Amino acid sequence: MDTNLLDTDRPLNPINNFSFTPSSFNNPKKQKNQKKNYNNTDKTNKKRDHTRTGFNGDFPVYSNFNSSSSINFATLNLQGGFETNKKHDLITYMIDSNIHCLLLTETHLKDPKNIPTIRLKATSFKYIQNNKNITFYIIHNPSPTQSASGVSFIISSLLYQRIQKIEHIPGRLIHITFFFKRHEQLHVLGIYLPPITSSKNNTETLKSINLYLKTHLNSKNQYKKNIIMGDFNINPHKPNTTLTTNDTEDNSDGHVTLAFYHKKFLTTLRHHTYKDIVKIYNETPSYTFKNTSNHTSYIDIIFVSPNLISHTICASIVDAPIHTDHRLILVALNHKFFNPSNINFITNTPDSIELNRKNSLAHNERYNYKKITKAQWVDFKNFVWDNFLLRSNKNPTPNNPQKYVNITFENIVQSIQSAINAINFPIIKHNHHQYEMSYKIRILENDQHYITRLIRSLNRYFTPQTSNIYISTNFWNGHKKLNRLKRICSNIDPLSLELTAANFIWSPYLTSSHYESSLKILLKIKNYIDAQLQEET
Repeated sequence: MDTNLLDTDRPLNPINNFSFTPSSFNNPKKQKNQKKNYNNTDKTNKKRDHTRTGFNGDFPVYSNFNSSSSINFATLNLQGGFETNKKHDLITYMIDSNIHCLLLTETHLKDPKNIPTIRLKATSFKYIQNNKNITFYIIHNPSPTQSASGVSFIISSLLYQRIQKIEHIPGRLIHITFFFKRHEQLHVLGIYLPPITSSKNNTETLKSINLYLKTHLNSKNQYKKNIIMGDFNINPHKPNTTLTTNDTEDNSDGHVTLAFYHKKFLTTLRHHTYKDIVKIYNETPSYTFKNTSNHTSYIDIIFVSPNLISHTICASIVDAPIHTDHRLILVALNHKFFNPSNINFITNTPDSIELNRKNSLAHNERYNYKKITKAQWVDFKNFVWDNFLLRSNKNPTPNNPQKYVNITFENIVQSIQSAINAINFPIIKHNHHQYEMSYKIRILENDQHYITRLIRSLNRYFTPQTSNIYISTNFWNGHKKLNRLKRICSNIDPLSLELTAANFIWSPYLTSSHYESSLKILLKIKNYIDAQLQEET
């Protein structure tokens, strides 16, 4: 299989794709001065260069996240031998393939002193190529007891500078948190699940991994995006790989199947709508593991959170650069996720035009599409088409169909985004907590609020102590006032409330003769909605 799927327009320069400057890591003053110089340089470049579109790799910017269109992440089951004969080949491959973060599982490293409370430390490793020193950082997480496990990360110094936190479960999980501009957080979880056949001997470890995953995914954070990758020793696309209501966690009597905790892991990911990124870009992906009997399986996977999918360019399965019976899984992220530009330009005329200096909204802002004028829509359409042609003409048509589709899709997305940023669309404030719940829960909560308000208004109108002369009947009387109530009732089986279809025929006007019966039915509907909400939450 072609391992160079990510060369979208020209061969990558391995050295230029990495900007390794580790000398300033341990010097706060130097970091501070360096940051000031970087900011000043970036501002100067923006004033001088009005022809950048984001895909060119030849313009002077301080961050080499811009030197190619993608920053790549990968995972590989190593099967031991890292320090003896595989390290050099792996790092050479990382440079050639522009991989900045490589997870290694089954490292066969063992350390009885490794416990969860001890902080993992990254060790630097200098790699010499073309008389240049390139620094990588290696994070080892050996198993305290099992030499056949262990996980490690190899990270470029470019990404190392962005590490905020490292957490781990000994021998099985490493969780690295990266912080980027605009509050973006990328969480990379590298996991090696024990083989299903050894689940009974690793019950506590499997429980710890499942609890850790559930806790992490349940935490609310609008800036958090996740990559969960590794060797999971289970194929998520086979039937019966998630839990059913008949499954139980009580293993005291041996009720739990060997694959229970592996299925629980996949069930948690599916509940949070995580996707196998290779499956998105390849309808029928190849195998990831082949044993000595030539039996194949699909167990090495990269899952991504729903909010990260739009930042990916492609994903693939390629042959490993070292001896192992597993294959390497790779995902390419758009470089703009790591270092988004602060100015948007479209160069569809001989004179480069700066269209807008604001290419992002505040976290509580949204475009008000209902207020967009016809003229703005026309400009938007023209900008999208012109920008798409410009981007497409810069890259030669690749021979690989999958690569062609990926590049075309990326050009479309970037053209639309550039056009949106270029036109002063009206903006409205937005409550970012609005969509934390699922669509079904939000509908139920709105219906609950509506029914509660109807009940309250009815009680006020017909309460003897309150003169209904001074209370408006607009909440009930009038054209289409009860359409929402009719819609709610249409989704309820009247027999489930011990009612008939006739009970859901509502009088269009308020009368005392209908008050008690209407109130009782509304109370039953409210109790029904309350029960539905309880089930969903």
